[in-house]
Amino acid sequence: MPVSRRPLASTAPAAPSRPQGLAPEGLAPARAAGWLVLLAALLVPLAAAASPLAQARQWVEWGDWIQARSLLDAALKSTPNDPKLLAYDAHVLLAFQENKQAVKLARQAVKLDARCGSCHLFLAEGLGQQAKGVSRFRALFKLHHILKHLKLALQLSPNDPDVYWGFINYYLQVPPAAGGGAAKAYAYVRQLAQYDAVDGALAMGEVEVAGGHPERAMQVYRQSAAAHPNDPRALFAVGEALFRQGDFAAALDWLQRARRLAPQSAFYTGYEAAALVHLSRQIQAWRLIRAYETRPQRSQLPEFLVAQALKAVGQNFPWARQLLESYLAVPHEPNQPSHRVARSLLASLG
Repeated sequence: MPVSRRPLASTAPAAPSRPQGLAPEGLAPARAAGWLVLLAALLVPLAAAASPLAQARQWVEWGDWIQARSLLDAALKSTPNDPKLLAYDAHVLLAFQENKQAVKLARQAVKLDARCGSCHLFLAEGLGQQAKGVSRFRALFKLHHILKHLKLALQLSPNDPDVYWGFINYYLQVPPAAGGGAAKAYAYVRQLAQYDAVDGALAMGEVEVAGGHPERAMQVYRQSAAAHPNDPRALFAVGEALFRQGDFAAALDWLQRARRLAPQSAFYTGYEAAALVHLSRQIQAWRLIRAYETRPQRSQLPEFLVAQALKAVGQNFPWARQLLESYLAVPHEPNQPSHRVARSLLASLG
């Protein structure tokens, strides 16, 4: 199943996810999540990205899955046998629920290069997603295949933070009786922190949330933000957590700082604009959305979040309708509110 951040509300979106689909159907889900791209990749201008793969990862980080898919499709037409491109395309296809094709591409990537760690990682992800469609007994039987490819990914790419997220998600989703559990996840959190301190802190926070200790997660996020004030991921983690608690005034500063460091992110922009609405600062929210709307390729997530906030405060329904109509006018982005949810919100505006 997809691994995403815990929802803000029944209509709230999931944030960008780490490798997904590692828990078979019927096993205890985790509320773990991740942040796919390292800070260095996030802050590099898109035009300066070193490769189509780096560009696609940036688009995913910013919430633009459709753009990432288009870029990968174009790249694979010219280099159809690039194993890393194929593997990451499999990861993106899983977000679009195209599980069969995703596993096919990941298997092809492994066949092309059996020593490609990310190829094994995303094959494990695809196998986990496929396990949703089988019985609990068969799903449990498939666990050793998933774990086998995760171990190969670690052996071949020990410096790749994504691999550690793969293990963290696996152990959080699989119940202790089947070999999972938070204790095993913690071991990989500590290893992840050796390669990316902020990523490790975010993973630790998610493990704490999964264990029912959100207050500990907040402490971890704050410590990380203090230690890494120029990393938008740490800042956003604090801001998002405060937003979810309904403390919009406290959240705003953190969200603003994150968005200024990475204005391309639909998540950073959307949550900041929504917080402004909750604080009765609609003019500022409008200006922020207008500036974001000038981007040629972008997720419509900020429009949804602002419309949701307007509904919550009971104000400016005409603008909320306009935003939702804009959201519904473009294809749905994976891991963001569905068009069905958006239409329901639109209908509730009267």
